[in-house]
Amino acid sequence: MEKLLEYLFQKTYPEIYILRALLARTFKINSAGENPSRSNFQITFNNNKLLKIVTENKLNHIILELCNRDKVVENLFRDLLPELNKNEIADILLFKRHQTLSVKIMSILTKNACDFVVMKTYLLKKDLYNNQTIKITADLDLLVPLKEFNKISSILIREGYKHLPVKKGTKGAGPAIFSPFYQPKTQESFQKNNHIIEVHTVVVDTFKFLAYKEFNRRINEKLSDQLYRGTRYIRLGANRVKVFRSEDLLISLFLHSFFQHNMQIVISYYEVASVLSKNKLDWNYLEKIVRNYSLDAFFWWYMSILDELFPNVCNIIVKKKIRDFRHSFSLSQKFFFKYMGYKIFMPSRFRKSPNKEQEKELYWSIIRNNLFSVLIQRISRKLSY
Repeated sequence: MEKLLEYLFQKTYPEIYILRALLARTFKINSAGENPSRSNFQITFNNNKLLKIVTENKLNHIILELCNRDKVVENLFRDLLPELNKNEIADILLFKRHQTLSVKIMSILTKNACDFVVMKTYLLKKDLYNNQTIKITADLDLLVPLKEFNKISSILIREGYKHLPVKKGTKGAGPAIFSPFYQPKTQESFQKNNHIIEVHTVVVDTFKFLAYKEFNRRINEKLSDQLYRGTRYIRLGANRVKVFRSEDLLISLFLHSFFQHNMQIVISYYEVASVLSKNKLDWNYLEKIVRNYSLDAFFWWYMSILDELFPNVCNIIVKKKIRDFRHSFSLSQKFFFKYMGYKIFMPSRFRKSPNKEQEKELYWSIIRNNLFSVLIQRISRKLSY
């Protein structure tokens, strides 16, 4: 059954099939004299589609690295190399411009004794990837205690950042944000030119969570507090700033990818794979978190997809847990798992969808194996209107 599904998806999405084969070798160092296999690449594909998928998933630099060390891959992307190299130069320029502005504002916040954590892998690129142009973004994500929001937002406004969305006629922010009674959303954005700072008061932006009411705002805040305590300091010029410890970083990346992006966009899995490959993690601690917050099914589903993409980063014990988890799949879950292995390469379809929350509800119900009850709830809601 699984082999048949793999064959069908390969024929339907040959470009994704090729990228999956390439990414599986990303964390593998070939032994001396070993010739890379050509068998995975003897299929017909569309160059424009392949380039679009690479760009959407922010895999440009990863593909170029593979081209540099593997003649088979270089030949495969021969017609796309000029475009990939052009994108690489643009990414480097964007990173340098963005880094200057980010370092400046972090230094200002630190000098003003602001308490914050730099989220994701922004300050850890050199350690995790050996290259700082991987996962270029135009924003800086900060996790802040709720009591720090007014202070940090005031400093950002003072430094010329505008609170988004900015209403016409206001100077940087609506009057509400300056009120001592203002209750910030789970994420508030501030922009200066093209540089955006996202100030988060919880680790996961709150959505409707139709399919998973157990993860409500109170639980979100409790988990955020726990992760906030799991931090360490790193040097940033003359200052020291907080980042997550490896275990808490992995959890925060998983939560962001799963809940906000509905498991889609491949670079997110590469980030987690890099954390796994560069660190010896405390899996007892990780399992305790996912168990205490009832995230087991979601976490191990996410890890199962990651293990298919990057089979060389999980240790034997983790692989056994993934194998045991997948052995429990129902028939619908087996099909859905194969489908998601390809769907994660098409993030723009989810991003542009007007029905994101409904899609999450459907996907999460399959993972939790309660699709039938969710469908009944949907029908009941429609009949009640």
